[in-house]
Amino acid sequence: MSAIECNLQGISVMIGIPCGPDLPWQTVQSLVETVMELKDRGIPFELKLVSGCSIVQKARNKVAHEFLASRMSRLFMIDSDMQWSSKDFVRLLALSTKMSVVCGAYRAKMDPPTFMLGEQDLSSLETNEYGCLPINGVGLGFTVVSDTVIGTLAYHAQQLDDGPYIFRCDVHNGAFRGEDMAFFADVREIGHQVWLDPSVCLGHVGTKTYTGSIMDAMVKL
Repeated sequence: MSAIECNLQGISVMIGIPCGPDLPWQTVQSLVETVMELKDRGIPFELKLVSGCSIVQKARNKVAHEFLASRMSRLFMIDSDMQWSSKDFVRLLALSTKMSVVCGAYRAKMDPPTFMLGEQDLSSLETNEYGCLPINGVGLGFTVVSDTVIGTLAYHAQQLDDGPYIFRCDVHNGAFRGEDMAFFADVREIGHQVWLDPSVCLGHVGTKTYTGSIMDAMVKL
């Protein structure tokens, strides 16, 4: 990890969180610890919270438009019901110097543990030199993307009055596809691989906090 961390010089990040009127204390605590970590490391950052928007893809697009207008080099999308460690945040940020799209997987709000991952058999995949797996897509709740990828997607996206329609829902193979899987399909379409760091441990806050790493689930297979 240390060899990756040394490349954080020159990296800046916008943290984008679409949110409702309230943030869970777990998310607030994670965010405060992350901001303190970024300040301690001297990493430039901006925080963009979009509230009062009930259409999630519209909120994500507002974040993306702010990112495109900024000088930040990375967009880190985090959902408003996530719990994470600042260590994992910095790890993914460091990995983004090697891969243009890096994600963490998190549990659905149910038992037994089920992860928010597209239909893909992870047991058949091999990790790269950084321990990451090539995937088709995952929930967008903990994902870092390079400015190059967002800029290219914006260029190819449908242009609406308020800006490029980067995050969108669609119909794929006769079935509805949410903005997360549609986004990752677009990322692959422009020639970028989506990577999953299976070591990341996330909490998904609901009636309780559904916590775990997909690596633990893979070990049990």
